[in-house]
Amino acid sequence: MSLFSLSHQNLFDKLLYLYVESGLPVVAVLTGHRHAITIIGHISDYNIPFPGTPESSDVYLCGFIANDDNFLPYHGVRKDDPVPDGYWSQFKMEDIDTFIVPLYEKIHLSAEHIVKLSEAILTEETLGLNARSNLLQYENIVTRTFLTSSKSFKRMRRGDSVPFGIASVYCEMAMPKFIWVCEISTPDLFKDGKIAGEILFDATANPHDRMAFLSIHYPDFLLLNNRDFLTNDPKRFSIHAVDTDADEIIPYHCYVNNLFEV
Repeated sequence: MSLFSLSHQNLFDKLLYLYVESGLPVVAVLTGHRHAITIIGHISDYNIPFPGTPESSDVYLCGFIANDDNFLPYHGVRKDDPVPDGYWSQFKMEDIDTFIVPLYEKIHLSAEHIVKLSEAILTEETLGLNARSNLLQYENIVTRTFLTSSKSFKRMRRGDSVPFGIASVYCEMAMPKFIWVCEISTPDLFKDGKIAGEILFDATANPHDRMAFLSIHYPDFLLLNNRDFLTNDPKRFSIHAVDTDADEIIPYHCYVNNLFEV
């Protein structure tokens, strides 16, 4: 169980979005209204102009889907005024100042740790996106991060068209019961539900473990991290250059098993 209170609005909204995107029921507290609601989904508009700097997919967020025991279920909690057409709550996202998330007891990496870890990897001097990929630059990406079970992740990737046999690599990898996934995409690909790569994290790792990632996949680069090593021994890494003859990104489907479009 994790509890988060409002300290910085943008980060707070991002963390709330990450847990909702993970398909977890989130209890949101509206202290000013002495009330609580359950958030079960989000409303996003993927036609919102890309801001031109690296952003998470929560930049497209317009509101959340909530169940409120004082009203009929499945109404929207909007982000901004004015109130759009549809069934919307009297509350807004800014009214939420605390939320509680039920987590499996062995999940030690929470959303705020993953936000920092994924950004650190993507901007790192030797393993970062700009250092390792000739097809995609950090300044042009959209990321989508969520928690899921490794069993569900492998099952979807097994039946997906991930290029260069990477799906088979994932299915053969030793993974913990739960993983964090940071998908890497571009604004155009993201609108079509496509990605260009992802970073996988061990959700059961210690928050202070700099080697908590399982793999890093860019369009033309793949790194596997052997979590059996307890030190920074370089032998723990297996690096593969992905040979793209067409010199272009080969996209594949984003993971959709947590939430389904309605």
